[in-house]
Amino acid sequence: MNTAYPAVPVRFDDRLARLIGIPIVGFLVPLLFFGNTLDDGLMVYVPIWLISTLQTLVYWEGNRFIFMQTRRRFPLVTQTRPRIALLVGLSLTYTLLMCRLLRYGVNLFFPTRQTERVTITEEYVGCFVPLIVCLALYESIYYFRQLQAALLESEKLKKENLQSQLETLKNQVNPHFLFNSLNTPWPPLFPTMPS
Repeated sequence: MNTAYPAVPVRFDDRLARLIGIPIVGFLVPLLFFGNTLDDGLMVYVPIWLISTLQTLVYWEGNRFIFMQTRRRFPLVTQTRPRIALLVGLSLTYTLLMCRLLRYGVNLFFPTRQTERVTITEEYVGCFVPLIVCLALYESIYYFRQLQAALLESEKLKKENLQSQLETLKNQVNPHFLFNSLNTPWPPLFPTMPS
């Protein structure tokens, strides 16, 4: 089977995943990576959550766009390596750039938020969590849809092959074939010995 079969359009409705995933990741990132807690109550945490959710939205949607564009550029299964290489390169560049810009914007618009206590390493780790979640989700779905398409194509080819063999057998059992086979002279059962 040829592994360069055309890519199946992977159309899936990810609105629910984005609607639920972005706020959840936005809620968890400050707790897991930036040392924030809920000790002071949820109302104190809400502004941090909103800022983190906004940042997660920017990372998620930007990387989703990059994924969709690289998938259009390299849709075939045989192009998986170049697609992932380009995807990782563009996504890392985008995420690092947006991480710096968003930090600057947060410091500009929310000067009371103490971003100085967050190290650059912690910030980059926090930036890459939405990137990893987003890319893992989309690449996994794309890969498994391609695998499913390949299996369906393989089954289709097997079915067509069996159908072709069945047609060949039907033609051999055809009465004209049998009649012609019976009219063919048969070799003698006991050949005569030369004298």
